Parts: sequence; C-alpha cells; structure tokens
Amino acid sequence: AAQVYVKNGTWQVPTFIRLKTSMLAFQEEHKNNPNLKYIDPEELEAWQEVTTDYEESLTEKEKEFLIQVYQKQLEMVKLYDEQGVKMLTGSDAVTAGWLVPGFSLHQEFEEFASAGISPLHILRMATINAAEYLELEQEIGTVEKGKKANLVLLSKNPLESVENMSSISGVMINGHYSSEDDIQVMLKDLEY
Repeated sequence: AAQVYVKNGTWQVPTFIRLKTSMLAFQEEHKNNPNLKYIDPEELEAWQEVTTDYEESLTEKEKEFLIQVYQKQLEMVKLYDEQGVKMLTGSDAVTAGWLVPGFSLHQEFEEFASAGISPLHILRMATINAAEYLELEQEIGTVEKGKKANLVLLSKNPLESVENMSSISGVMINGHYSSEDDIQVMLKDLEY
C-alpha cells in the first residue's frame, strides 16, 4: 500500500491519538491526562460513562488484541515514513473523548515518536508538509522573509527530542506575540 500511496501522491493523516483514545479508551492514561482540567466536567462525565460501557463490553483477551492492533498501526505508519508516504499531523480532537484540543496534537507527536519516526520528520509533518498539502508553500510552512509570521517559539531544540516540541516559550499569530506567561494566563482562564 505504501508504494501505491507514493505513486498516487496520496497523503496520510494517521490521527494516532484519536485512534488510541477511542480503541484503547480503557487504558488509565487517558483518564489521568492533566489537561482534562480544560474540559467541561459534564463532558468528562459523558466520556467516562461511554468508556465504562465500552470497557465492560470487552474481555481481557479482546483488550489485549486491541493493544496489538494499535501497535500494528504504529508499525504500519513507520513503514509509510520509510517508504516516503507524505504525512501530516492531526488529532481529530473536536468532540472526541479524552482529547483536549491543542494538547492532543502534542500527544500525536509523541505517538509518531513511539512509532519510531524522527523528530525532524514529525516537525515537517506539522509545518512544511502541511503547507505543501494546502499548496501554500509560498505563504507558510517555513520561516522566510515574505512569509506569514505565525510561529510557535520553542525553548528547546525540537530536532533533539519530540518532547521539546512542547517547550513553548511564545507564540506569534498575525503579528501578535504571546509570551509563555501570557499563554499561562490564558490557560488558567480556560480551566474548569
């Protein structure tokens, strides 16, 4: 399939974190996400009810099988990367259980890394590849004179570790700069 995708110019957006939080919703890590404080408690309660019903419908053997299927998804996307399939990052976070918009994209980066994909390739999926897919390479995707200055500024090198993509020290959007402190104030206001 990878070679067919390359030949046909077919793009892939694996949305690992969406797959993981739905298929493997029974794993405790989803309920312990510290960013759930940004989700309405009533929404969290609904997510928990759906997850409880789902978990109760599965045997331990079925849960283990689903974990293996998810692992195969990671392996398949690693193969896509090695074969040159064009990919983008995405999390399908809107209205999806156990996903917090914004933060879920960083979880997606971590899932790509756990599949064995390099930080450079993950960074490209979120920047240059997105611009290419949208046919906006002349406007966005890289830091160059004449391009839109919508930037996420990091305090650590994202090429050294995918975790460094979460070391946000500032954001520039449409010429407006928000410092790390500004971002923390905004996030505090979003907590429930």
